[in-house]
Amino acid sequence: MERSWAERLERRNPFPRHLGIRIEELTDGGAVVALDLRPEYHQYYGVAHGGIAASLADTAVAYALLPHVSDDEESFTTDLHVRYVAAIREGPVRAAARLLKRGRMVVFAEVDVTDGAGRLAARVDTTWVIRRRSALTPA
Repeated sequence: MERSWAERLERRNPFPRHLGIRIEELTDGGAVVALDLRPEYHQYYGVAHGGIAASLADTAVAYALLPHVSDDEESFTTDLHVRYVAAIREGPVRAAARLLKRGRMVVFAEVDVTDGAGRLAARVDTTWVIRRRSALTPA
């Protein structure tokens, strides 16, 4: 898939770059993103903070959605349910997103987050809304 999708998202949302998220794969209806664990991503017990898995999963869906959102539309998360299966102790951490269904305005997606050994660390179900961009929304 075209990397211009990712460049378009990065221009609008610098958060993934700030975290160090990189794209590993873009397909029609899916995306795989990854990040290396930094010391500041760990919580008190020395494992990755749960927000890392959630942020990585949310970003993976955003990339997977890009070819399905036109320039006059916007998309955003309305629900993100994370089931943590195992602690993330090593990286790189990967999130593989799959778009399950797109309706007129609602998209359902599923994401598997794995640790550096390929073990499942979290399963994420998410719902996104796609709507026409309002005149007040920055491009």
